[in-house]
Amino acid sequence: MYLKRCIIILLTVVAVTNTQARNNKIRLKPNPVAQEIDTTNIDELIKEIEFLKAQQRYFNEADSLITETPIAVAEEESSTKYDISDPSIYVPEGLQGDLNTILSDWFIRNNTYQDSTCVSSIDDMICSDSLYMARLGAMPCVIDMPFNSVIKQYLELYSKKRRSLVEYMLGLGTYYFPIFEEVLNKHEMPHELKYLPVIESALKATAKSRAGAMGLWQFMLPTGRIMGLEINSLVDERCDIYKSSDAAARYLKQLYNIYQDWHLAIAAYNCGPGNVNKAIRRSGGKRNYWDIYFYLPKETRGYVPAFIAATYIMNYHCEHNLCPVMTNMPQAVDTVHVNQMVHFQQINEMLNISIEEIRMLNPQYTRDIVPGNVKPSSLKLPVQHLYSFIDNQDTIIQHKSQELLVNITREVKVGSGRGSYAYGSNTHKVRSGETLSSIAKKYGVSVESIKRANGMKNNNLRAGQTLAVGGTPKNSTSKSSDSSSSSATVSSSGKYEIYKVKAGDNLWSIANRYSGVTADKIRQANQLKNNNLKIGQSLKIPII
Repeated sequence: MYLKRCIIILLTVVAVTNTQARNNKIRLKPNPVAQEIDTTNIDELIKEIEFLKAQQRYFNEADSLITETPIAVAEEESSTKYDISDPSIYVPEGLQGDLNTILSDWFIRNNTYQDSTCVSSIDDMICSDSLYMARLGAMPCVIDMPFNSVIKQYLELYSKKRRSLVEYMLGLGTYYFPIFEEVLNKHEMPHELKYLPVIESALKATAKSRAGAMGLWQFMLPTGRIMGLEINSLVDERCDIYKSSDAAARYLKQLYNIYQDWHLAIAAYNCGPGNVNKAIRRSGGKRNYWDIYFYLPKETRGYVPAFIAATYIMNYHCEHNLCPVMTNMPQAVDTVHVNQMVHFQQINEMLNISIEEIRMLNPQYTRDIVPGNVKPSSLKLPVQHLYSFIDNQDTIIQHKSQELLVNITREVKVGSGRGSYAYGSNTHKVRSGETLSSIAKKYGVSVESIKRANGMKNNNLRAGQTLAVGGTPKNSTSKSSDSSSSSATVSSSGKYEIYKVKAGDNLWSIANRYSGVTADKIRQANQLKNNNLKIGQSLKIPII
């Protein structure tokens, strides 16, 4: 409104000035508002108006740049939100997984159990539309919680079709929701926004969407970096519970400042402000989520209804006979900052705490390595283990450091958030005619491991390019004495150790666990024709 007033004043001044210049005999009745403006300062006024217009431009998201000023004032309440109908609802990706997917998580398998005193049943559950409406209206929320046929479909999705999944999310919420509430409270945001991760990720800290969004709050990589999250080959703060929650709160606040409407802000969080602005324009300038509903991308149409339904079911789960699973989440967790590189396995073996629990508390470290040597890095541990870590930090860091950390080559610039880490102490200079496949075969590693180590998005190479690789080349002198024989037996002692392949293993990473062992020796000992491995496969490791 202020911007409109400025434009009207400017047009009035210009009109009066032009009229007086054409006919000095005509005397206009003075405009009390225009009299207050010095006509010599029109240029300054224009600049001020342009500044105000720029201030109203929406947040520049990485994947969508719209030059028009977004609508920042909500219209009066529309009746569409009560009578809208859509028979084909879209189930958010976070809710598409079945219970088996949830149960495959190590923490869920080992730290949750059913409450024997609670009976989960839908036999006696009858909920009328008027009861749904009354309950939604009774919730202490800042964000509007209406009821319509679209929302009802999501309410029944949670209360009937996805009951088991909801019961597990209710249990996990006892750990995550207080963290979300603390962050939202710091930013003076509505506490009901804590339920967004329910539909985004089903409360899985390492959830990854088909499009590449990561973490509880499902940030895409460009948006995560814009919001200040560090993302590289060892660290992905989109999975950091605290930092990603803070980034999400700040992002939602920016979106609300644009639209002054929580439903539009939540929709923009899902599909980007560019798509919301397009929907507003296509609807003829409507400024209510329900009026632009059918102009939004299909997956976003159900996003706000799913959020409203999630907020409802988290508050009224008892009324629907839903039984939250019981969890053994560590109640007392604290943080220590380390300034040296440390591997989860070192902590596991020295403090007798499972690697899986360390991963659950520190999901941002994607390769089980805390790169404290790059910059001080946080490590969360149960309190009873934290003090032991502090007291024995030097011993822990020295434990198996040569075996676990010696082959990590740092290539990250501190603070850039765009670096990568290359594994292996060997480098290879690309020759004309070579391919990734031939180089990988030469060093006994996979093509993917070379691409990851060098941050490559495709298989293109150029002559003279230097690649970080692992393993040892087949024609290297260091192994000539060990593999000069054509026999498959490469152990000088004739003894072997059995190793069972785990997820993420390859011949080179396994060889690095054993002194004097190379990928070629493992391949020969097991008569492997290629580098392909299967999880659970048993390998003979020659003892040198």
